[in-house]
Amino acid sequence: AWLLMMYQTAVGLVAIGPWALSQWVWPAPATFALLCGIGCLSVLGNLAMILALRHGEAGVIAPIDFTRAVFAGLFAFLLLAEVPTPGALAGTGLIVLGALVALRR
Repeated sequence: AWLLMMYQTAVGLVAIGPWALSQWVWPAPATFALLCGIGCLSVLGNLAMILALRHGEAGVIAPIDFTRAVFAGLFAFLLLAEVPTPGALAGTGLIVLGALVALRR
């Protein structure tokens, strides 16, 4: 799992590292702390997905992974007052339906 995460990080660093360094502006300390927290949670989420795929069926796990888009939309609505478009609602419905079908198998 750690090797896969290392490769993902290395590819991302090589792909966007030079551009990111040329655009870098140091954030405020509080923002930097939040970014570090987001980074740590992202590592944990990635590790959890890799381990889930190692132990479970990809056909069941992958549709459930897409539910993060549902939660992102829900948090955007609740915390940022963003109103979803009809297309976003239809996509959310398809994701939920797909996850439910996958769970029934």
